[in-house]
Amino acid sequence: MKGKAFIAIATVVILSACGTATYKATDTSRPVVIAPANLQTAFNAQYPHATRVVWSNYNPVVVAPIDWDLAGFAAMDDNDYVVEFTQDGEYYYTWYHDIGKWVGSAYTLKDLSATPPAITGTIRNKYPFYIISTVTKEFKDNSITYEVELKNTQSQVKLLMDENGNIIKERTKLLE
Repeated sequence: MKGKAFIAIATVVILSACGTATYKATDTSRPVVIAPANLQTAFNAQYPHATRVVWSNYNPVVVAPIDWDLAGFAAMDDNDYVVEFTQDGEYYYTWYHDIGKWVGSAYTLKDLSATPPAITGTIRNKYPFYIISTVTKEFKDNSITYEVELKNTQSQVKLLMDENGNIIKERTKLLE
């Protein structure tokens, strides 16, 4: 019995050692950086009640909570910064260019019932056979949009919507 347990544990250790080098945005093993003072000042002014603030360099390999192209966020490179933090009970991401310009912010709604009624109404009318899997609230320039991911047994739909339930962009992917 002990031999089988040892083999199972050894197998798990060996397989996990063979994993890829990619990581999720919530991986705390990433190098934490100290952002330039102008970025910290801009961030503190924009989010004065932020807690658990972690700065890191932007990395396009890291899985972000948004579909960058769908959301229309500005292009970034590894000189730019991402900040992860908590505010008002939500886990935020915000992005800054290295020159201090804010790119945008987002958080995934923990409670789907917090989705604006106009959005759920549009989905109910236009996508009656889909289930909402995630809703991410996005802030960019002077606008607030919602990235909504819908699924059914045949396809996945990503919508970018305004607070009034209007569809700004739509992307459909067939599931295999």
